[in-house]
Amino acid sequence: MLKKMLKRMPETIALAVCVCLLFATPVFGQQYKIQSGDSLWKISRAYAVSIDSLKAANNLRSDLIIAGKTIEIPTRHTVIRGESLYLLAKRYGTSIDAIAKANNIKGTIIYVGQKLIIPAVS
Repeated sequence: MLKKMLKRMPETIALAVCVCLLFATPVFGQQYKIQSGDSLWKISRAYAVSIDSLKAANNLRSDLIIAGKTIEIPTRHTVIRGESLYLLAKRYGTSIDAIAKANNIKGTIIYVGQKLIIPAVS
């Protein structure tokens, strides 16, 4: 009986992980109020995102930011099989256009393994 249980252990663990992932609540991007002395570099390091992703998520053309303003800290997502921009937009409560713009995507094609920036929900 113990052998049977041990034999099924990997299947049970895999099923548990799948169920957890299926019902996991996605973490949306957040907003950060810019403080005096902040820079995109400091913010990018504090939140483990790239300067380029901060600029893309906030439609910034330069590195200039202003204290007192709010900046969106984007979420990162790696595309898995079966996902589409539509499904991601629905899951994260944003729009297809917002995701496409943040990632410089022309059209709606995304690829398995592609790392996407998901802009904060505003």
